[in-house]
Amino acid sequence: MLNKLLSDICLAWKPLWTPPRPSQLLAHLRSNGQLSLPQMTGHLLKPEFWQNWLARYPQTWLWLWSGLAWTILVRRILAQYRMPDICSSTPQLFGEQFFNMGISWGLMIAAMMLPLLSEQVQHVASRMPSRMRNAAIHWFLLAYILQWLLTGLLVYVLSSSAFTSLSNLADQVAWRAKWRSALPTLGFALAAAWVYSPMKRAAQLSCSRTIPMRIQAWGAGVDSMRFGILSANFCLRTCWAPMLALMLAQHGILLMMLVASLLTYERYFLNYRSRALAHAWASMALAFLLLNIFKT
Repeated sequence: MLNKLLSDICLAWKPLWTPPRPSQLLAHLRSNGQLSLPQMTGHLLKPEFWQNWLARYPQTWLWLWSGLAWTILVRRILAQYRMPDICSSTPQLFGEQFFNMGISWGLMIAAMMLPLLSEQVQHVASRMPSRMRNAAIHWFLLAYILQWLLTGLLVYVLSSSAFTSLSNLADQVAWRAKWRSALPTLGFALAAAWVYSPMKRAAQLSCSRTIPMRIQAWGAGVDSMRFGILSANFCLRTCWAPMLALMLAQHGILLMMLVASLLTYERYFLNYRSRALAHAWASMALAFLLLNIFKT
């Protein structure tokens, strides 16, 4: 009875399969002269190598999908597809433009937010048998992106009428251009203030929460999607301010890359008590303010 209890605890808290480290295996073979460079290249192209690699480093999926999303997103922006603009005076709530905008928004979430999920993906991978690991990871990622996407589109739809009314009022008093140009400055100033909020600390700590996960076929998929939705909600609580500022700044591709780099740096290199990112958001708010001053 005691042995069964201990084995159940080990299965619940450890990966069911720990493959050999691919990098160390190749280095060992290369040092012993067992593989030439062409043979090593051929070994790297074998499916078995990448199966072992993805089993030990499941976060590789995050960087692969993020890189693909960045590539497609840049091509779409160069092709003049619209990004979401909640302060547009002529919002597109239906039709092909709205559909293309939703695709661009989903790609933006995949490109910017997936690299932040290394801890969550490792949790999903460690709880699943090897035959279900990749499928569970992708169910988790799908639910995560959909939750972000639906929340963003809901914000766009609800805010469109309000911004349209405010824009009409601004047209009457002839300060619409100044009002709209000040939005990015206000957005990044809000993001800087949010870093100093006690609620930001609690939200950032919640990003490391996990849930128990079943390993049955249907239960694994359901729990993976539920964990993806919960992780998206935690990320929304943490990153809503810089993402809103990015939305108000019209989603410039270079600005998106800068914000994504800062969020990744905060996630993996800063303590949750650090206030370093507030200086970055404040600097960006100052840059937008000076840009508006010199433009006028």
